[in-house]
Amino acid sequence: MIKSYTLLLCESSSCSIKPVISGVPQGTVLGPLLFLAYINDLPLAASSSVRLFADDCLLYRRIKTTQDTNIFQSDLNNLQKWEARCQMMFNTDKCEVLCITLNKKNVICADYTIHCQPLSLISSAKYLGVTTDSKLTFNEHINDVTHKANSTRAFVARNTQKCHKINSL
Repeated sequence: MIKSYTLLLCESSSCSIKPVISGVPQGTVLGPLLFLAYINDLPLAASSSVRLFADDCLLYRRIKTTQDTNIFQSDLNNLQKWEARCQMMFNTDKCEVLCITLNKKNVICADYTIHCQPLSLISSAKYLGVTTDSKLTFNEHINDVTHKANSTRAFVARNTQKCHKINSL
């Protein structure tokens, strides 16, 4: 595994080599591609489903029994081993648990931890721009989109109110 990089910086006709100790240099064209290549093996560390998009990671599993909750926590532990091996760190302040169920009876929801810090249980979460709640109603998402559209409409109305009307031919 590569633990350090060398970055070649070129300006006009002069170039200089600078060591990059860790991470991916921000603002480079290849930065996102290098980051994705670096974390590409993360899904192999868990038996639960893993989805990666840019720097977001989503881990999910269907929980039918308490054994499934143990497997899910084990996957979280395996991801912590992965991050230590790859010299990365999950931001536990941004890690949350969303239990999605339409069944009001027999809900199995457990307490999960990362770095011995309990993850907060939330009623809705935003992922890839879509707000999902624990009952898959999307009401919060629809309200957010409607609010943004109304704000934009009001902005346009306020700023075009005093514009001269152009007569159409």
